[in-house]
Amino acid sequence: MIPADPLGEGRWRELARQALARLLRSYGTAQFDLCEDAVQEALLQAYQQWPAQFPDDPLGWLIATARRRYADRARSDARRRDRETRAALLQPPVAPETVQRDDSLLVLQLCCHPDLPRSGQVALTLRAVAGLTTTQIANVYQIPERTIAQRITRAKRRLGELDRLLPPPEQADESVTAVLDVLYVMFAEAHHTTAGAPPRDADLAVEAIHLARLLRRSLPESTEVTGLLALMLLTEARHPARVGPGGRLTSLDEQDRALWDKELIS
Repeated sequence: MIPADPLGEGRWRELARQALARLLRSYGTAQFDLCEDAVQEALLQAYQQWPAQFPDDPLGWLIATARRRYADRARSDARRRDRETRAALLQPPVAPETVQRDDSLLVLQLCCHPDLPRSGQVALTLRAVAGLTTTQIANVYQIPERTIAQRITRAKRRLGELDRLLPPPEQADESVTAVLDVLYVMFAEAHHTTAGAPPRDADLAVEAIHLARLLRRSLPESTEVTGLLALMLLTEARHPARVGPGGRLTSLDEQDRALWDKELIS
């Protein structure tokens, strides 16, 4: 669930991803479901409260609220764990972080863990990182929504059986193929949304490019990563000339190249 303004959809996606990463750092990947649910509940509370009282530190507010929601869920989860285990859930296995960081790439790597099937990697990442709904993902692949939901559920369950901590940046190359697949799907969906309204999701395109830049920073020698980022930038640069009057798409040979973004092309 992505709330409406005051921040804009792209910023909401970023905040949700960063909050999820921070909770996963604290409580471990085995609690992926609990962490994601806690973040979604915090987003709902933000949607209700922020229009009247916007916080000075939106990310800090969201993380603090999500932590409280996580604690509430862990305490009430009596059917899944006994009392000692529930108490242990409330103790972060690592020290809480005070430095602001962009954990987007780490969450992307986690969702593309090599022990997950490729279909699960893509579905989970598009849901948890890109912020696409289950319906949108199903439309992208033209398969039933129930199938996508099952893939996401199985991927989360498998993550719960793996290592508790987020992967370090130096392990980015282990899942790079799956990550590149997901980034390409994100960018393609941004430029031709399957829902058709809006026809182009500018915020999602910016998110895909941002993640591709982070990946290239982590793997500067990878020609595959550099090539995908270059393709994204070149495609994005031509966007101002791609749509003519009435929303009609303009073919490449008919585009006004003076409208192309020279900085992105460079």
